[in-house]
Amino acid sequence: MIHDCGVSENWVVLPLTPLKMDLERMKRGGEKFAWDPEEDQWYGVVPRDGNDENGEVIWFRADNGFHGHVAGCYELPSGEIIIDLTVADNNVFYWFPPDPKITPSAPPLDPKVPLRPNKLTSPTMRWIINPHAARSPFVTPQGDTILVADARLTPAVVWPTNGEFSRIDERYITKPYRHFWQAVVDPSRPYDFEKCGPPAGGLFNCLGHFTWSDAHFHSGSSPLGSDPPPVVPNGRSHGAAAPDVPASESASAPPAPPAPPSPYAAYGTSDIYHASPTTTFQEPTFIPSPTSKKEGEGYIIALLNHLDQLRNDVVIFDALNLAQGPITIIHLPMKLKLGLHGNWVEREEIKKWNKGRLLALDAAGAKGNL
Repeated sequence: MIHDCGVSENWVVLPLTPLKMDLERMKRGGEKFAWDPEEDQWYGVVPRDGNDENGEVIWFRADNGFHGHVAGCYELPSGEIIIDLTVADNNVFYWFPPDPKITPSAPPLDPKVPLRPNKLTSPTMRWIINPHAARSPFVTPQGDTILVADARLTPAVVWPTNGEFSRIDERYITKPYRHFWQAVVDPSRPYDFEKCGPPAGGLFNCLGHFTWSDAHFHSGSSPLGSDPPPVVPNGRSHGAAAPDVPASESASAPPAPPAPPSPYAAYGTSDIYHASPTTTFQEPTFIPSPTSKKEGEGYIIALLNHLDQLRNDVVIFDALNLAQGPITIIHLPMKLKLGLHGNWVEREEIKKWNKGRLLALDAAGAKGNL
């Protein structure tokens, strides 16, 4: 199953998740998809210009995993492709269990055992792909011949963000980027199961803002970024708490003992907001500031689920400081269904698009058919 994709200047990267469709299973009344825990994850690299005369479509394989959503995708001066996305360590779509006819070694689904999707981990993984890597023909079970890279992929970075629904400042699509946002699962935070029951849609009890360190940010022809990563008030830097202490107090305070080294210190900083033990978040969306062109300056908007009250709030944050909490809350008097995937579009952009659309239809003589 292909659920999302990455787009760079010259390539489209298609993550192929090992959820397999089988027509005969569907004819027997079975599910459309079945998880295959023994299958690799695949990445298809396709030229954006549509020209495949030289056999440029190539597939790459990596160890089993479940793809989430893409944060960023761009190209290095070397021609290699960077793609960052969450990859879970097991079947996120637990309602599509393994098919014993395809993977007889997989344990069958026991209806007496509750499904526990919130026990999965979902780190953000960075893959570096060479679209011109050595390749060989490969015959699929359906009899098609494709080109598969000789070398297997391994992630260059595994950042344990444990999130999903990655978003970036969309002005940086196809470009190197520093900031990304996710709905985060943090099982260490309190959750009121008695009031809320099982968290519908997953235990996304936090919103997270993550900033790549200099060592993992690429800009122009340099492997390092030109701007230093920002200080994140009330956030977490390299996994350690970073309280917002005024400069005057900080100067007079005794030095704190050094924090133990973190294996993730080189990846970047994190800025996390947790609302309450009775709420979860839906997918965040980035809104750029109309007065700034600097990456990440703007707002994050999301739906907050009040599971104990069966209603929602619309919450808006300063995108670069989630930990301070929402700067605006819109209380909704009703419960909204769980929704996925949205984008912010300025009203003026919609007006321009509609004007151009009407001009094109008028030039084609089709305006009267609207």
